[in-house]
Amino acid sequence: MSALLDRSEIARLIPHQGEMVLLERVVEWDREGLSATASSHLDRCNPLCRDGALSGVHALEYAAQAMAVHGALLLQTAMPRPERMQGGVLAAGRGLSFYVARLDELTGELAIRVECEFVQEKSMIYRFRVADQNDATVADGQAIVVGR
Repeated sequence: MSALLDRSEIARLIPHQGEMVLLERVVEWDREGLSATASSHLDRCNPLCRDGALSGVHALEYAAQAMAVHGALLLQTAMPRPERMQGGVLAAGRGLSFYVARLDELTGELAIRVECEFVQEKSMIYRFRVADQNDATVADGQAIVVGR
């Protein structure tokens, strides 16, 4: 799958930098959502690792970065620059499910899909799904992002 955006382009859109840029590429996006891939969960130097392990709960961070990229792309195309939301925070999660204990035990790329369900001024609600290389769900749920 070819990339619409690579890791360096993603880094320009989100506040995370260096090794904290977890996504490798955006493979598709439109007003409704975004699909991305990542293999940074396989890197033993992943900054989210603790005692050599990367918890399955961190799948939420992969999804949150995809939400941030999607939000930035939407804002670039929909709003004049001075009125843009200057970043956001993951304010809440609902219906979160994590189906693996550790991400670092998976092989192959993660597929991250986020779908924007609601946008109002400086808040967005996303549904997300993170899947492994066999398309088995690793994590899913809903997240609320509030802008600054």
